[in-house]
Amino acid sequence: RPIVSHRRYGGGVADGTRTVKRRNHTVSGSYLTRFADNRGLLAGIELPGRSFPVPVDRATVVRNFYVTRLPDGSESDKAEDDFCDIEARAGASMKILIDQRRWPIPAAVRADIATWVALQFLRVPAVRQLASEIADAYIEVGVPFTTEADEQTRLWMPSDEADPGKLKRLHLEFIRKNTPIVARMLYARHWQLTFFTRKSLITSDSPVVLRPMLRYSAGTSVAVG
Repeated sequence: RPIVSHRRYGGGVADGTRTVKRRNHTVSGSYLTRFADNRGLLAGIELPGRSFPVPVDRATVVRNFYVTRLPDGSESDKAEDDFCDIEARAGASMKILIDQRRWPIPAAVRADIATWVALQFLRVPAVRQLASEIADAYIEVGVPFTTEADEQTRLWMPSDEADPGKLKRLHLEFIRKNTPIVARMLYARHWQLTFFTRKSLITSDSPVVLRPMLRYSAGTSVAVG
C-alpha cells in the first residue's frame, strides 16, 4: 500500500455543472470535531486570551484558499477534493487508532495518518504567508552575490512573481511535491499514543512542536509553531 496518494493537488478541470467549493478548510473537520463539545462548538482563543465559541464547520475556513484559475479562465477546486480524500482516509484510521485503540498501530493506519499530518504541516496559511514574505524580500531587497569578476551585485525578483494567484499555484505545487517526502519521514519515526482524560488540549491550524527547556526544571517546554 503506498504511503501517500499520487493524485494531483492542483489543476484538474472545473465542472461547469456544479458550484466551486469556496469555503476551504485549512484543518479537517473530523480532526476538529475531537476538540469540540457535545454541541459541536470549539472554544476559539484570540490573543491575549479572549475566548469565543466557534462551530466546527466555520473554524479554519478561508474563502478560495485552494481554488485555482485554469488556463481557459475557469476555476478548479481539485485541491480541496484531493485533500478531502486524504482527510477521509485519515479520519477512518484515527477511529481505528483512538476509538478502537489498535496498538501496535497497523501499517495502513500509520500510513494514512502520516500522510494527513504531512499534508496538514504543508497546507496551512502560515506556509503561504512565509512564501509571500520571502518573495517580498527578494523584490524589495534583492539577493546579493559576487560575480566571477569578483564584483558585488544584487538580483531582484520581478514584482509580478509575488502575484497572489501565482503564489497560490506555487503553494499547491509545493504541497504536491513535498507531502510524500514528509509522510515517509513521519511514517519511519517512533510513534507513541497518549490519552488525556482530565486535562483539556488545544490545537491550531499551524503545527506546534514542544521542545524541552534545558535551562529549567524537567517537564517544562516551549512551543514552537
